[in-house]
Amino acid sequence: MQKKKISNAKNTLILYIVLAACFLVLSIVCPIRYQNNDDKIIMYILAGFNSGHPEYGAAFGGIFWSWIIAGLYSITGHVAWYTVMTLFVIESSVFAVSYVICHLVPGIKAYVISILLLISTFAYFTSAMQYTVTAAMAGCAAICLLIYYLKNVKQGPFICSIIFLLLAFGIRKQIGILTLGGEIIILGIAFLNVLINAGKADKESVSQNIFQNKNLGFVLKTSAIILGAFIFSYGFNAIYEKAAGFDEYWDYYDSACYYLDYPHVDIDDDPTGVYESIGWDKELYTMANKWFFMDSRCTTENFETIKAAYTGGQTLTLGEYIARAMDILRSSKVANVQLIGWIIFLLIANIFTLVKKNFNHWIITADVMMLGFLAMMGYYCIFLGRFPLRVYQSAILIFLVPILVLLLAGEGSITISKVYICLSLIIFAFTYAKYPAGNMLKALNLVCHDPARDADIAAALKLDQYAIENPDNIYIFDYELSVPADPFITYPEGKPYNEFYWGGWTYKMPVYEHQLEANGIDSLDSSDFIDSNVYISGKYIDEDLTAYMQSRYGQVEPEIVEDLGDIIIYQYRKK
Repeated sequence: MQKKKISNAKNTLILYIVLAACFLVLSIVCPIRYQNNDDKIIMYILAGFNSGHPEYGAAFGGIFWSWIIAGLYSITGHVAWYTVMTLFVIESSVFAVSYVICHLVPGIKAYVISILLLISTFAYFTSAMQYTVTAAMAGCAAICLLIYYLKNVKQGPFICSIIFLLLAFGIRKQIGILTLGGEIIILGIAFLNVLINAGKADKESVSQNIFQNKNLGFVLKTSAIILGAFIFSYGFNAIYEKAAGFDEYWDYYDSACYYLDYPHVDIDDDPTGVYESIGWDKELYTMANKWFFMDSRCTTENFETIKAAYTGGQTLTLGEYIARAMDILRSSKVANVQLIGWIIFLLIANIFTLVKKNFNHWIITADVMMLGFLAMMGYYCIFLGRFPLRVYQSAILIFLVPILVLLLAGEGSITISKVYICLSLIIFAFTYAKYPAGNMLKALNLVCHDPARDADIAAALKLDQYAIENPDNIYIFDYELSVPADPFITYPEGKPYNEFYWGGWTYKMPVYEHQLEANGIDSLDSSDFIDSNVYISGKYIDEDLTAYMQSRYGQVEPEIVEDLGDIIIYQYRKK
C-alpha cells in the first residue's frame, strides 16, 4: 500500500513537470493574449482602471472570484493579478483533468493522453485566453474529478471538484450552471444505476462499485453537498448583485445586447415602422450596430420594442433553420474538428462495448453527455441563430472531455486509451498537414502572432497613457479601439479612469456609474461631444459618428486636436 502511494505521488510529480514544460513551451511559441476584448474589460473593472479603485463585481462572474481578484489588486497594483489568476485556473484545471487520467490509465499512456488532450482540446484558449472558456476549463475539471470520486471515493478529489465548480460559477455564472448540469447528468445516472442494481453484488467493496444499493445514501449525500455548495454561492451572489444595484443594469443589458447579439429588424426593411415609432433614424441605427448607446433614444423600452417587432426567426422552414445552423458552424473549424473526433471516438467505444457485451453505466453516461452537447448545440444554432466559438469550445470541455474520463473509468481502459491515442494522432497529423484551419496549434499561432492584433494593443496602450497624462479631459474611444489589451498591463499609480467606451456591455453597469462619479459628472451622452472637454479617440475620424452627430445636432464638424500616430484625438465643434 505504501509503495502504491509513493508510486502515485511520483507519477503526479512527473505529470506536473511534463505539463509545466508544455505550458512553458506554449507560452514561448504562442505568447499569452486575450482572444477578444471581454477579458480586457473585466480586468479593467477589477483592477480599478475604470473607476480609479478595484471594483468588487463584474456582472458575469460570481462575487467570490471578483473579490479575490479585486482584493489582490488592493494589496498591490504592480502585478497583473487578473491574468496571473486566470492562468492559474487554466493550468490547475488542465492538471486536474490529467491527474484523473493518470490515476485511471497505467504507465506512459497516461502522459501521452494528457499531452494530446492539451494540444487538441485545451491549447487554443490557454494562450488566447477567454473568460468563458476559462470557466469551462474549471467546469471540466470539476466534472472529471467528480467521476474519479464516484469510482474511488477519495475525499481530496471531491473537495477539489466542488472548488472547481465554484470557480466555474465565479468566472462565468452561466458556465457554472452548465457545469452543474453536467454533474447532475452523471449523478442522476449513478442514482438510477443504484436502483437498477438493488440487491446485486452486495459483497463488493465501495471502492469496486459505488453504485450498489448500499451506496444509495452515498450518491444522495454527494448530490446534496454539491447542490448545497452551488445554491449557497448562487444565493449569496444574487443578494450581493441586488444590493449593488445590478437589477437595472440587467434589464438594460438583456435588451440592448440582445439587439446586438441576435437578428433584429433591418431599418431598410421595416414594414411596421418600428424605428420611426421610437424616434430612431438611419444614422442612430448604424451607430447602435457598432455598440454605440450614448443617446437618449437607446433605452431599455426602445430595444424591447425592436426585439418584439422581429419575426424573422418565426417564419423559417426546417430546411432554412438547418441551413442557418450550418452557416454558423462553418466559422468554427477548430471546434468542428474536435466534435468530429469525439463523435468517432464515442462510436468506436460503443462498438467495442457491444462486441464485448459489456454495456454499463459508464458508456451510458458518456452517451447521455454527448446527447446533452448536441441538444445545446442545436438550441444555439437552430433557435438562437448564434453559437460563437467560445460557447462551442466551452460545451466541448464540459460535455465531451468527461466522456474520455467516463470511458477510462469503466472496464477496458487500456483499449480505450489506445483508441484515443491513435485517433487523436491521426486527426492532429491530418489537420496539421492538410487542414490547418482546423488544427488547434496552427490556429493558435495565427491569433498570437497577428500583426493587426499587436497594432491594436499598441494603439489601446497609447490611448491609456494619453488619458492618464490628461486627467481633466474625458476620452470616448470608438469601436475600432474596443480591442484586446496587453494581458500583463498594470497601472499602479495613475489610471485611465477618464476613458469611456461609447457603449458596450458595461454601459449602465454600477462600475459605469462609479466611473462617472470619478470624473465629477452624473451623466454622459453624445450632446457632451460638442465644444467641451469630451474628446473622441480612434484610428481615424468615424464617418458614421459624424453623420450621426450632424443628423442629431445639425451643423457640427470633427476637428483633430492631437495626432498620436496610431490614433487621433478629435472633437466636434459647432460651425
